[in-house]
Amino acid sequence: MKSTTKQIIVIILASLSILACLFKGGQSIIKEMNPDPDPTIAGVEREEVTSFVKALYGDSIDDEKLESVLDNANKTNYKLLAVAIVLDIILIILAVRNIVNNRNSIIVFGLFSAMLTPSLLGYAMGITLLVISLMPSYDKQYQKQIAPTVEPVNTCKTIAYVILFSIVYIFFYCGIFSLIFKWLNLVEFMQTYSILINAVMFSIMFLVIFLMLRKEIIRDIKLFFKNFSTYLNISTPIFILGFIAQILIGITLILITKTKPANQASVTNMPIWFLIIFAIVIGPAVEEGFFRGFLGKFIKNKTTFIIVSSLLFSVMHVIPYAFFSPVQWVFVLQYAAVAVPISLVYAKTNNIATSYFFHLCWNSISLLTTAIALM
Repeated sequence: MKSTTKQIIVIILASLSILACLFKGGQSIIKEMNPDPDPTIAGVEREEVTSFVKALYGDSIDDEKLESVLDNANKTNYKLLAVAIVLDIILIILAVRNIVNNRNSIIVFGLFSAMLTPSLLGYAMGITLLVISLMPSYDKQYQKQIAPTVEPVNTCKTIAYVILFSIVYIFFYCGIFSLIFKWLNLVEFMQTYSILINAVMFSIMFLVIFLMLRKEIIRDIKLFFKNFSTYLNISTPIFILGFIAQILIGITLILITKTKPANQASVTNMPIWFLIIFAIVIGPAVEEGFFRGFLGKFIKNKTTFIIVSSLLFSVMHVIPYAFFSPVQWVFVLQYAAVAVPISLVYAKTNNIATSYFFHLCWNSISLLTTAIALM
């Protein structure tokens, strides 16, 4: 598809979105002037919406807040419509200027605009923008992005990585660490100081990983900032498709099992400072160094690396809870939707700073979405 064709499609979609927002706003004003109470929410019975939300978020939902949200569900938020119109104007400007160079910006602004655009037009707009933005432009402007080659850095013997990886994975990620407290009758102590214990554990793992991979990390950070645009163009399509897949798989599994991942439930009970420091910043650094940096040292085949890294990463998020609730095993599929794209990003770029950047963005968006849902 030529870039000029893409420009026309984006401009038309953004213009239709503006018209839809203006129409929705005008329609709502008329409706408020002539009130007609509607017992349904977006055409769905209130009870069905309530049961769906509770199945999605479980006990973390405040009933009073939920009722308040449902009471105001049919009211139009004019501020959101205004934001959608602003995003659509930005989309038109980006498309007119250079749709190829602004591809990633168009995807981001377009998806947010699509979520705010009322009616089915929003869904159609989001899907269309995603498809045409990810399609290459067959003209002189388009050049396939290829990550720069890097020289491997051998900091120690492969066997050392294998041993360290196995010890840390079994001890910390498979729940042996928690069982030791139980055997020593220190369960109450662990529950009381769980935040502090996790903070110390992650900090130690972060230091160990940095010391062992410091040469690669320093090299990759320099390359990441030097070739930021290239890494971004390679990784953005993978990131967006993976994020959409995770949402769809997650919702499907929650509806089928009538429960949600225990790991996510535990996260909602943690203080905000811990989430910012460890769930967004240090946590992804530890996991990238561990599941991408270490594994990349002794698994040279890219396909094997993606499979093994993704599987171990997914199981790690589930295994401590699956021993007590076997249904949690099915959520390995949801975490795989996170692990596969990030492992693929690392395999394509051979840069741990790139996979860390997208892991950080992924966690940030997930936590922000959860926070908004629980407000």
